[in-house]
Amino acid sequence: MPIVTPKRDIKKSSFTCTAATSVGTSYDAAKACTLAIKSASGVATITPVFLRVLLTSVSSATKITMRVTIDSGGDECIFPDTQATISTGVTTAGDGMVGYSIDIPWASTGAAAETWYLMTKTDAGTVTVASADLYSYEDEVQ
Repeated sequence: MPIVTPKRDIKKSSFTCTAATSVGTSYDAAKACTLAIKSASGVATITPVFLRVLLTSVSSATKITMRVTIDSGGDECIFPDTQATISTGVTTAGDGMVGYSIDIPWASTGAAAETWYLMTKTDAGTVTVASADLYSYEDEVQ
């Protein structure tokens, strides 16, 4: 009988954010960042713990709301809408970051490949999402 031992090493996975420029006050699926969670017929068992989003070109925005979905249209949420205050740079006020604490286990064992979509919107003005990193625990089966 296999013994499941929690592996406490943190894994960093980076979203691809090539189209996330001039993000405004409503969600725009065309500006979503993407992260491949698993390949076709693979298995993913993770517990995301923290999401760090780096911003540039911050203009009039003070808060970012994010959601993570498993569909490109932004309809099937796995992390619900969560808002955070932008911490702007000390020497460069146009740069900033937001962080989200997440503790939701996720298992995906289906035959299809799986991608997560990070959707963002501002409370006012616009920002560019320069990068987004997901830090998670993975379980190891022995």
